[in-house]
Amino acid sequence: MSPYSLRKAALSAMTEGLSMELIHTGVRLVDVRPGDFATRFHASTRRVGEALSAAYAPNLEIAWNAIERNMNQALDPQRVADTLVRIVEGDIRRPIIRVGSLFQARIAPLLDRLVMRPWVQWGLRAYYGLKNRP
Repeated sequence: MSPYSLRKAALSAMTEGLSMELIHTGVRLVDVRPGDFATRFHASTRRVGEALSAAYAPNLEIAWNAIERNMNQALDPQRVADTLVRIVEGDIRRPIIRVGSLFQARIAPLLDRLVMRPWVQWGLRAYYGLKNRP
């Protein structure tokens, strides 16, 4: 899961950097940050091999179960498609667009900016049911 999160963060950082570099050109970049949506993406995700899984146990299985629960409640992907159309048509002009449930699109990003990092990490561990090593 870390490589996926790393790629998302890298794309956001690249978009922000390019926005500054290209500000004089009139080119507008938009960072779309979708939450969980009911697509085949999760089902097609390749799980790690047995040897690596053993190193991450038991948290890996706990995290996958939490993600599975989230995906079972995920929103219709048409919501993201409609948002993309509104961006292209110029109806939405913000540089960062969050699309998803109230928690994913509004509450979690706000807490991430306002709360100290250790508390955010504690919240993520609690959300996914992850345990610290004894």
